[in-house]
Amino acid sequence: MKTRTAIFTTITSLLLTLISSCSPKVENKVHNINFTKQHFIFQFEGSDSIQLTYTIKYRETNLYQKSLFVTNDSSYTLNKATLGMLRKEMYEISYEIASKDSFPIHYVLQNDTTLLCDTIIYYKKIPTMINDSIYAHIESNNYAGLRRATYKSHIKDAKSYLLSNHKKADTVTIEKMAKYIFYLSTNNIAIYKNDKKIPTYRQLPSTSEIIRTNMDADYFYFIGVEKEEKLKDFINNEIINDFTHGKSNDLQGEKKLQLIPINTGFDVIRGNYLYLFLCGINKDWSYKYIPIGGVVIDNIPPSLFLESNFNLLNNTNTDNYAPMAKFNNYYIDFNSTNSIRTNITSFKWGNFEGDNYFGYSIPFTVKFNAFSDLNEIVIQGKSKIMTSNILCKVRVKVGL
Repeated sequence: MKTRTAIFTTITSLLLTLISSCSPKVENKVHNINFTKQHFIFQFEGSDSIQLTYTIKYRETNLYQKSLFVTNDSSYTLNKATLGMLRKEMYEISYEIASKDSFPIHYVLQNDTTLLCDTIIYYKKIPTMINDSIYAHIESNNYAGLRRATYKSHIKDAKSYLLSNHKKADTVTIEKMAKYIFYLSTNNIAIYKNDKKIPTYRQLPSTSEIIRTNMDADYFYFIGVEKEEKLKDFINNEIINDFTHGKSNDLQGEKKLQLIPINTGFDVIRGNYLYLFLCGINKDWSYKYIPIGGVVIDNIPPSLFLESNFNLLNNTNTDNYAPMAKFNNYYIDFNSTNSIRTNITSFKWGNFEGDNYFGYSIPFTVKFNAFSDLNEIVIQGKSKIMTSNILCKVRVKVGL
């Protein structure tokens, strides 16, 4: 009897094992893979719901990674590699495409340790640099001129990378590499940089300046603006009002223009960077503008609010304004951060006690930074004697 029971148990166990091994196993897979200009598209087939990891890689470096839940028989659209991602390996990619004319990017999908997809796309080239043959330069000591940044500034960066990674390249490859570094670092957007320190004025100078250019137009303008919207508003107003402020010039090709700067509604209360443009408008309403310089307008006096005697007070009006601005299809980078408001570092005063008639001299001590442009300090206070209010105001000249 015991023998029969053992045989039955064995047969039952074997049957359960066979039933278990014959259960259908769900296979997770991706298919219908498609790449558009900006997206990676695929269809998932398998489990009801699982988590996948999507990775964009250059060689062994992860440029981007994202987790997503997918369900059976569903389609998904993900982003492809962007310039911002490629910038993480900018020098290595620039070297590879300069020396081999292509570089690989891996698009990987996996579930835990199971690899479902690893597709490689070889990028053959990077678009050519933006090129604009129209130029304009200001010949003046009153403003910081602007020059368009080019790939040549990255030749030293390319050489430095090659040396530190024990690689060699000929001059042609180094120049190509510098172009790709420039492209990846700027998103192929032109950047204009100042050629000297940005000067600071209380208001835009009204003296005429010489501007050398090959721009052709019916009317020319030398304009200072904070934002591109102000520039476009000015152009529209000029067209509406029959080019009231324009200076006509019939010369074709390279020419020298003598123009007085026009302020297009600058906010004098707040102060800021002022971007200077040469603008040309034609009678057919077409126009073009090129950045040529910059200034800082600062007529904001610092202020201190005194609460009690013998306090050491700090001025809080030391705001900095970002020197980078976006215009049209390029950036203007003043390559520095100027303090728009004069920085007073401390203010303190001495003993106010006197003989109630003549009084005594009261020492005031004001400290400000070495770059201050203060030329006058006003100290004023109000004293109440009997029923009369006496306002005391002292003006002190600063500097030369």
